[in-house]
Amino acid sequence: MDMLNGVRNAFLLALVLCSALIPHTSKAATLSFSSVSGTVGNSISVPVLVSAGSGESLNAVSANISYPADKLTLTSINKTGSVITLWAQEPTFSNTNGTAALEGIVPNPGFSGSNGRVATLVFTVKAAGDATLSFSSSSILANDGLGTDILKSATPRTLSLTAAATVPTATPTTEKPVSGSTDLEPSAFPIHSTTHPDQNAWYNERSGAFSWDLPNGAQAVRLILSPSRTATPSVVYEPAIREKAIDALPEGISYLRVQYKEGGVWKGIATYKIQIDTAAPEAFQITFPHGDTGINPQPIILFNTIDGLSGIERYDVRVGEGRILATAASADSNPYTLPLQEPGPHVVLVTAYDRAGNSRTVTDTFMVEGIDAPKVTQYEEVIDYGDLVKFRGLTYPNASVEVTVTNGKEFSATELTKSNSLGDFGIVMSKRLTPGTYQMVMRTIDARNARSPLTEPITFTVHASFVTTLGFFLINNAAISLVILIVLITCAVVHVYGWRRVFKATRHLHGEQADTSRVMHRAFALLKQDLHAHVLKIRKARDERSLTKEEESFLADFEEELDEVEEVAKRLISKRTKSH
Repeated sequence: MDMLNGVRNAFLLALVLCSALIPHTSKAATLSFSSVSGTVGNSISVPVLVSAGSGESLNAVSANISYPADKLTLTSINKTGSVITLWAQEPTFSNTNGTAALEGIVPNPGFSGSNGRVATLVFTVKAAGDATLSFSSSSILANDGLGTDILKSATPRTLSLTAAATVPTATPTTEKPVSGSTDLEPSAFPIHSTTHPDQNAWYNERSGAFSWDLPNGAQAVRLILSPSRTATPSVVYEPAIREKAIDALPEGISYLRVQYKEGGVWKGIATYKIQIDTAAPEAFQITFPHGDTGINPQPIILFNTIDGLSGIERYDVRVGEGRILATAASADSNPYTLPLQEPGPHVVLVTAYDRAGNSRTVTDTFMVEGIDAPKVTQYEEVIDYGDLVKFRGLTYPNASVEVTVTNGKEFSATELTKSNSLGDFGIVMSKRLTPGTYQMVMRTIDARNARSPLTEPITFTVHASFVTTLGFFLINNAAISLVILIVLITCAVVHVYGWRRVFKATRHLHGEQADTSRVMHRAFALLKQDLHAHVLKIRKARDERSLTKEEESFLADFEEELDEVEEVAKRLISKRTKSH
């Protein structure tokens, strides 16, 4: 007996030691239902949600569900948007027993996060009251290779189901159908709406205006607003009305049914479908499956939500002040790769829109860590115009280096090069830079598309001589150069033409001056000859009579002054000739 006790104690000790060596996973996963409400005759969608605990990952879900079959009829189980990608068996249900079963697998690395959709239960509401959905025999297995059950809780949900709404009226009078009345096919006459014109669209406006076309002999109408397409109108208006404003259209799908009476007989019924959804999509979260901090410039995010009535139409995703990217609700929301981001902190916004235009926005932050910036090892601060602009540096092996050179708003050029296996790189600008001052920045882009911050700007100058600058100016300003050339040619032509005119005028003037001198000499000679002839006549007259003193003085002075005038004229002509 002692020996048996010793063996038992040793076995128990071994079990304790083995259990201490086996890794334990805390139970923190949960199952739950989304909260929705419904109206008798309407269809409602109830998502089944699963959440993993912090730091946990799950890879299998099994859920057995019970519901009250006297109030709800389960019509289908929708797997769209489910976190489960491999179903152990197709979802099953029984409206006789009021049960449903879900069982599926999430392959490695499993599912991490909260409010992941397992499936959506689509019910038709049969009766008003409270309907409780609950879980039984459910489990959630961890993605730990051991199949550890980590289900902590499976929370039931009580749905509030209400009776169908009727058309409000101030003084309606009800009337039993007249014997022999018949119902013709639905929509026997047209119904119109200025507020809800499309019967297939969802609206978030609960006040509506409706009108219908009646024959001239219509005596009365009766109406009903019901979730059933086949409900019989019961609220009577006599005399007949042709329009009705309804201020409290019910949530979900309802039908306005209108029937008119003519000749004492109730005629055909017209039907108009109205779809109302004023509630925003359910709250949800953004999940970063690879963490919210890392060097990946295009992080992957997960997000999903549901809308119990109209359904999710789309998601809008935006990072910071970037452009909005519309994403289909069923295809791209899980997972979603963000656009390329620069290193640094960022805010991502996801807005879910339902088909009625209601929306819900959630935000989260993430950090893109930049790799190290490249180091510039060689460059020239002053470069002669016409020489190649070259840089050398050091970065990661086999990485791309982006170099941007700019002089402000007028010029900007980007070149791309690649480092060798040692991380050395060099780049020669393919564009020839004009004289001026420039700044250069670089950054590294590795094979994962991770990016470094930009380096501090490096300033360098492209220098050119006066002749080079002038030539460059003329080449790069062809229109101005052409104008200048035309002006210079015009000036040259005018200058040559002007000098020719001056030369000809001078020659002509010299000729005229010579002729003038000869003419003057001849004129003075003739004048002197005539004057001498007159003097001789006066002297001859002196032999006949004595000249007065005045006449004697005039003759002497006149001959002398005439000689002086001739001499002055000669000097003036000679001086003018020399000046030209």
